[in-house]
Amino acid sequence: MQDAKGILAWAIEIVAFLTAAFGGFLTKFAPPEQADASFAVGAASFLMLLVLLLVSAVGRRAPGAANRQRWIVAGAIAAVMVLPPLYLYSQLLDRYTYWYPPEQPTVRHLAGDPSSLTAVAKRWAEQHPDESSPGALEQNLPDGGVWTPDGLGAARRRLQLTYVWLVVALATAIFCLIEANASSTSSDTS
Repeated sequence: MQDAKGILAWAIEIVAFLTAAFGGFLTKFAPPEQADASFAVGAASFLMLLVLLLVSAVGRRAPGAANRQRWIVAGAIAAVMVLPPLYLYSQLLDRYTYWYPPEQPTVRHLAGDPSSLTAVAKRWAEQHPDESSPGALEQNLPDGGVWTPDGLGAARRRLQLTYVWLVVALATAIFCLIEANASSTSSDTS
């Protein structure tokens, strides 16, 4: 059991390092708190941990330079698989969030589709076309008066799923390429 604790501590340390690396990019790029960012970041962290343990276990079963090429190919495929969620997440983040407050934006807030505006918000936007941005609607309407709960829920799910997909694909690429380089290093020293 002591060995399991050591392996888990090692893996958690790597995942924590990767999450904090690059100025905390992965956590700063997470969905806004209204989209339950802690859930998305936590799920992505656990999935990164699983990917790391899986890649490490497979790497230990098939060590050596002969498998280096396979790890490089797997890492390259995973790197290519990062591109769709990277593009999609960026698009969804722009579509389903907005900066608030409008005068001096400091934080992202969750937004629904324009089709999910409440009746009150639609009336306000029609009567005040110059004040119909999401931030202006939030300032002028009561809490919960801008988007329907279903509209916000759909936006939340899309952001969370795409964020987790992006982080797991990125982690898979990194871990495969680390394994490729580790195989190269261990075969060079023997």
